[in-house]
Amino acid sequence: MDQKEAVTKRMAELLKAGNIMLNDFCPDCKVPLFKLKDGKIICPSCNRTVVYVKHGEEEIVKHYQILDSTMNSVIKKITEISYSIIDEMDEDKLRLKISIMNGLLDAYEKLLKIKKYHAESQ
Repeated sequence: MDQKEAVTKRMAELLKAGNIMLNDFCPDCKVPLFKLKDGKIICPSCNRTVVYVKHGEEEIVKHYQILDSTMNSVIKKITEISYSIIDEMDEDKLRLKISIMNGLLDAYEKLLKIKKYHAESQ
């Protein structure tokens, strides 16, 4: 089965399961988007969640990819700093690292809220 047939089969399965095919298309692969029963909007080809973002008067479909990538980067930095704190003997450097860690944790919490808000608004 080639990719086009696999995507067509996936779309049919989504429809049979009671999900809704939308009039909008994935910005990457141009396949119709689907709204799932839980409200999430996905691309059946990319298998990624998408979100509508207002840009002036038009709505643009964007992937959560940037949000997820940013969250992963923050987690990576939190992990790096956490390991570096273990061996840090200099009190000033330790305070600085803890301060940075707190900022990263705050950023991650805000990113989670943004992701939750967009998921709920779909």
